[in-house]
Amino acid sequence: MRNSALLLFALILLGCNGFAGTKPAYEILQPADRSIVKEAFVPVVIKVNDRSVKEPHLLSYDGSRFPILLEQDKATYCQTLKMHYGENKIRVRWYDAQGKMQEQTSELYFTTPAYKAYEHIPRMFSTQLFHTGDNEQLCAQCHDMSVNEKKGFAFINIEESTCYTCHKAVTSEKFGHAPSVNWLCMSCHEEDQQAAAGEPRFPTPERVDETCFLCHTTNKELWEKRRYKHLPEASGKCNKCHNSHASENAFFLRKPVESLCTGCHGMRQALQRRSPMCIGSHCTDCHNPHASDRAFFLKHDYKP
Repeated sequence: MRNSALLLFALILLGCNGFAGTKPAYEILQPADRSIVKEAFVPVVIKVNDRSVKEPHLLSYDGSRFPILLEQDKATYCQTLKMHYGENKIRVRWYDAQGKMQEQTSELYFTTPAYKAYEHIPRMFSTQLFHTGDNEQLCAQCHDMSVNEKKGFAFINIEESTCYTCHKAVTSEKFGHAPSVNWLCMSCHEEDQQAAAGEPRFPTPERVDETCFLCHTTNKELWEKRRYKHLPEASGKCNKCHNSHASENAFFLRKPVESLCTGCHGMRQALQRRSPMCIGSHCTDCHNPHASDRAFFLKHDYKP
């Protein structure tokens, strides 16, 4: 009984000292702390709780400073940042009334199937969805959270898409996938308005090839006839090698061809098997990365 009383007193004391009490002057509402992200571009949402402190700086992982310019009667501010692979830390720093620096942080882990080094995510990170009822209610103060796209009809002005304002950075890379740059998001995503807690509101199928082949029908017919199928294609995981939105690499590859292939097959293994013909070539000059009737996915017959 005595221990219970002491525990209760300790909890009350912690609460009185701000453990669960006063909110910080600036809060990072999104992305959630210790969350996993799978796109390089992350919308960051900051809430101002105390306008009397000096204007803060939003710090990205690389030390870049993004000042938050306060506006009258505006409580939330958005800034899109580009993450690097692995662990990232977003910071908001400000000085309190006593001149002491305060800080709010949000740690993220950017993973991609194309990099084995980032497949093993530390346990402290977990998937935390953005499009939930509470989050959308908050954003609805400034944004239209409905989907105004009509399937099969492109926007005359892409900025009219309700997805555009927050997600426009995902198409800013050199090569853009047609559905993405035309903001036909629902060509690949589905909308589940009854999604339960912890479930995505805009999911994609587990096998993305089912969606990809709705447009890439010729490829489907061609590859299905082949004797040998490369594992990513055979398992329906087109997005293991391709970014469905945009990329700095041709064909929306997540990495340059050589780096992408050796990321799974290993540089040493690739070099051991290389023939003199490979010098100055790309892997895809000789190999079909999807399917082939020849062993090792060769495009042509080869005799050493």
